[in-house]
Amino acid sequence: MRTLQTIIISTAVVIATGIPNISAEAPLYVSPSTHAKYKLIEQLQGAGNLGSTAPNNKLDKLFRKVGLNGKKVMDLGCGLGGYTLHLAKQFSAEIVGVDPDAQYIEQAKKNHSQASNLKGKVDFRVMQNRLNLKEYDTDSFDVILAKQVLFEVNDKTALIKEVKRVLKPNGLLVLVDLVKGKTPGQPSTPSQTPESQQLPPPAPATAIPEHTAKYHAIWGEQPDNTTYHQMLSEAELETIQDDDISQEFVNKLDEDINSASHKRPALEVEFGQAAFNDALQNMENQRAWLKQHKLEAHIMVGRKKA
Repeated sequence: MRTLQTIIISTAVVIATGIPNISAEAPLYVSPSTHAKYKLIEQLQGAGNLGSTAPNNKLDKLFRKVGLNGKKVMDLGCGLGGYTLHLAKQFSAEIVGVDPDAQYIEQAKKNHSQASNLKGKVDFRVMQNRLNLKEYDTDSFDVILAKQVLFEVNDKTALIKEVKRVLKPNGLLVLVDLVKGKTPGQPSTPSQTPESQQLPPPAPATAIPEHTAKYHAIWGEQPDNTTYHQMLSEAELETIQDDDISQEFVNKLDEDINSASHKRPALEVEFGQAAFNDALQNMENQRAWLKQHKLEAHIMVGRKKA
């Protein structure tokens, strides 16, 4: 799922058709390429990762502060399990990684089996329905992480309420996602990038491949972080933290794009020129939206009332 699954995501243009209608049984993420291409995404984002690793350092600090040892943790939308296994290395916790995509879970299990020091520390499972966690008991998890997940869920409040159900009293929901900038098209915080260095406007809609148009529509309709706070409140979760990590995302995208350019010859041979160019363009589009402040990256934490 971590695509932003895959995620490398295309965010360059808002398509007028709006968010597509996605059924509850559909995979939470639909790759802009095929499942066979996730190895390419891993080459660009890091082993076991289908999305940006930019939030990881901040998340590590957050979880060290919270203290996960001895707690029950869910990674909701774990994708290939890269960060799930990373958590297992850091903490002695009971960790469950769930994703509606069976192929991702199969690969996550393989990644787990190859980490000899982590055998038995993580339970990877396929979600039966992308909008509920009916397999899990009420008040059963201390912490649930949803890292780059809710962007593609139409009824975000319904899923947040379901997360709240399975959280223990005082349990935490940790959300990581890109949200709409406070003033679309204008900096919501002082720009770090001189106007002369900002990227040009994205390509016109007619130039967008059909398989990326869906992501443009979705990103254009994302709520802002204040709306997320309201959704958390509706689910009876108190927002106790909200960190803007947009610059970390931009810096990591710059790093990944630079690295991809150096790897281009080998990756084009292995995966094909078209697949490589598509993945690289998607990263560049996402970076453009972040730099133009049409999107912001946030870590938000909601706590279930006792």
